[in-house]
Amino acid sequence: MKRYFTHHFLAISRFAILICFSLLTLTSSAQTNVFELMERTDLTLQQTESIAEAYFAKVGTGQGSGFKQYQRWLYERKFHTDDRGYYIRPENEDDAYYKALSKMADQNRSTLNWTELGPQNWTYTSGWNPGVGRITSVAVHPSDQTVMYVSSPGGGIWKSTNSGSTWTPLIDFVNSAWLNVFNLCIDPSNTSTIYASLSSGGVLKSTNAGTTWSTTGGGPSGSKQVKVHPSNSNIVFCAANNGIWRSTNAASTWTQVQTETKEDIEFNTADPNIMYASGSSGTSCVWRSADNGLTWSAIGVAGGITNTGRTLLAVSAANSNVVYAVQASGSLFGRMYKSTDGGLTYITTITGSPSAGTNFFGYEPNGTGTTGQATYDMAICANPLDANEVHIAGIICWKSI
Repeated sequence: MKRYFTHHFLAISRFAILICFSLLTLTSSAQTNVFELMERTDLTLQQTESIAEAYFAKVGTGQGSGFKQYQRWLYERKFHTDDRGYYIRPENEDDAYYKALSKMADQNRSTLNWTELGPQNWTYTSGWNPGVGRITSVAVHPSDQTVMYVSSPGGGIWKSTNSGSTWTPLIDFVNSAWLNVFNLCIDPSNTSTIYASLSSGGVLKSTNAGTTWSTTGGGPSGSKQVKVHPSNSNIVFCAANNGIWRSTNAASTWTQVQTETKEDIEFNTADPNIMYASGSSGTSCVWRSADNGLTWSAIGVAGGITNTGRTLLAVSAANSNVVYAVQASGSLFGRMYKSTDGGLTYITTITGSPSAGTNFFGYEPNGTGTTGQATYDMAICANPLDANEVHIAGIICWKSI
């Protein structure tokens, strides 16, 4: 019996020494390249964190250390580990998801009406994680919904003529300064004419459905939203970092009609002489015009816009008196405002609060997240057939009816 316990103790000791040696080896390897550590699937998340902490304690967390990339990876990896802390492969997660989906009630399945159009892979070029990019706007042909355009902050402009099954880049090899596109707008009166706003420049224009592009007149800088008058192709507006710009000759020249930074601009759906604009600071975040954008009035605290922050607008053809304004608070959800008198006055319908589950721009599907990316991931639209149906988006899409 004594010989058995001695043998057993020695076996455990050898195993402990082997584990320590393995961890030392792993730590040494991680110190060589932390990115290789992030690729491993044979370690638990806790083991990986311990090795990484030792690595960064030695090399620091400054630029070039890989610390920022590691933290982003760590945050995402926490959503994909099993009860033992090991990485769950995507195919296993998908299998579990579809098994669960098959058990759901039919009424729940019927609401899952989104289909990913892709791309679902990419050709590696450079950088740690090139990904497949981010989309800043989508423009759908009003009478032929198989034709779509999308813009990207670095990927330029792309077009599909088959409902998104395949895409063609339109300006990849034309001018590298044109690749950072914030917004696209199809002229409602002439669908071959398309405008594109450049985040670090002015406005581009195509008159042949995106085949070729040219710059428009000088004026807008740090361009955001572009809007064409619903029945007059000559009248074009651009909300930009240097205010609101108006053209009466299809963007050949521009006139500045408001000087404070703006991001969004909309027409009243019944009367295009009434317009709305929004920004993120200045005199007010929401503005109104009653003379087709020639002059603008700020809607301040007296009109119900009580706070400042990045603000976007939505209108609906179903009720031209209704205007929505969604506002960020830093990177989180701030407030939702609603007007029922054509944008003259607003009420606050909801205030953002993680503790109340109303941070709709966060990462949590119950609204309790304490972070977000509303400084650049933020959107709103209203159903043109139902003014009560509103959609907003940050990290997650949300809907109100």
